[in-house]
Amino acid sequence: MENYKSITSVYKIGGTSYGLQIGKIGSKYCIVLMKNKNILEYKISETLSKDVFVSWVLSVVIFPNINPYNIMKTVDILIKQVKEKEI
Repeated sequence: MENYKSITSVYKIGGTSYGLQIGKIGSKYCIVLMKNKNILEYKISETLSKDVFVSWVLSVVIFPNINPYNIMKTVDILIKQVKEKEI
């Protein structure tokens, strides 16, 4: 991913070995799905939308018993970090 600049640290999704991070590519936000520090997938978005990010993670993670609530908590924490750093 060219020009990717991380804004948040990598934060683990509870109960999994996956982590999420939010950064920017140009003026757009990018959420990154990682496993063992390797980027598996990413999604570029115009806004910080929890619903968009959570549904995207659920669509790309093939993990039969993944808890959507854990993904929501992780995304909430990351969005809060972004908002604090962009003030």
